[in-house]
Amino acid sequence: MIIAHFIVNGSERESREVSESWLAQVSANQENVLLADGNIYRITGVQHTEEGHARIELVAPQFARGS
Repeated sequence: MIIAHFIVNGSERESREVSESWLAQVSANQENVLLADGNIYRITGVQHTEEGHARIELVAPQFARGS
């Protein structure tokens, strides 16, 4: 297990343990992730740190307005 730090606009939103296989999958596919705040974020980058943690950069959800 790896501690993943989920980063939005330069600040950490949450951290949790994830499996190495999950981390490899989202790193390859830049999938979406659901955080504890109930919002889905798009993964834009994954970096492994020297401490064995992962830094996952996220983009906040974008909502389109109906006309």
